[in-house]
Amino acid sequence: MKTIKWNTLKLDLKKIFNFQEEKSYLPKLVENFEKLEKRGENIPFKIAEIRRNGFVIKVAKLFGFISFNYMPWKYENHNSWNAVYPSIKGKVFFGKTHHFCKNPISIILNGEIPQFKKPELNEKDKYKGIIINKTKYGLFIDVGYHFNWDCGSIVGMVHKSNFAPIETFENVEIGETIESFFLGSNNKEQLIFGDNKVTKEWLNGEIEKLVGEILPVIIIKNNDDKTSYLVNEKYNATLPAISRIYPTNKKIIKSAIKNFKNGDLIHCEILKVNKLDKTLQLKWDFAHEIDEIISRTYNQENELKNQINKFKEGNNSIENIADKEVIERLRKNTFGNTV
Repeated sequence: MKTIKWNTLKLDLKKIFNFQEEKSYLPKLVENFEKLEKRGENIPFKIAEIRRNGFVIKVAKLFGFISFNYMPWKYENHNSWNAVYPSIKGKVFFGKTHHFCKNPISIILNGEIPQFKKPELNEKDKYKGIIINKTKYGLFIDVGYHFNWDCGSIVGMVHKSNFAPIETFENVEIGETIESFFLGSNNKEQLIFGDNKVTKEWLNGEIEKLVGEILPVIIIKNNDDKTSYLVNEKYNATLPAISRIYPTNKKIIKSAIKNFKNGDLIHCEILKVNKLDKTLQLKWDFAHEIDEIISRTYNQENELKNQINKFKEGNNSIENIADKEVIERLRKNTFGNTV
């Protein structure tokens, strides 16, 4: 069992327990507490106040203390306890005696006992949680708050990419409550929350399994001739023609990209996953597809030349026919007038 650093608690405990010594009815309350302890039952206690290392509690109408280290759940830092304290103040939890002394009166409980019902989280349902930590990647929230702490602590992560504009993320603070959709768990068994419009594979690590895969890509040309790419009819992507990816044939790739038409289908390797932008980075390396796309320029140029030649030839023949007809009519008119 963990040991409490008594020197760090001494001042707080002295204030709490000295205050109790002044009450005349204390012997009866202490007797009642002893009965609870002897029965071996789980002892109910309420969170009363927060201190640097734990909580002042009310137990059997007496003041007591419980260290953060002996609470029914744990956080990585004490700031998280400060964040949830307003919502657990007055909440009843259960514990066992860690330390009890009648003279002077001091009670310290240990809440590390089973006491919570199993939570039921449904994917795509919305839950309310308290922000208990903030990192450069996102927020950690405790949705135990949603269940009034009857299920204990339920910590999950909301990725930074769920916030748009990004200033929204920058402005939220630890201790605030937010509503977020449950999206399942990642490969580290970490609970993931976020926007229900975001497919969970971007947050649970599944999307990273696409790296190295060869997948179909649809070319989309919008009205202003801007090109976009759709992988598996689902994921947005980029196709950068840069030397790092194409050290020997960058110019060829650029030429082929210029010849794309709306609805073209190509196949690309997934090089990279950009979780922040929710895009995949592609590499196009299929020679027969590239040659076919590039050949459009040659074919189009030849077709244009053929059309021009046909046009010229057609105009010449029309002009020749017209000339003969005009001459014939002129002859008839002339001869008719002379006859």
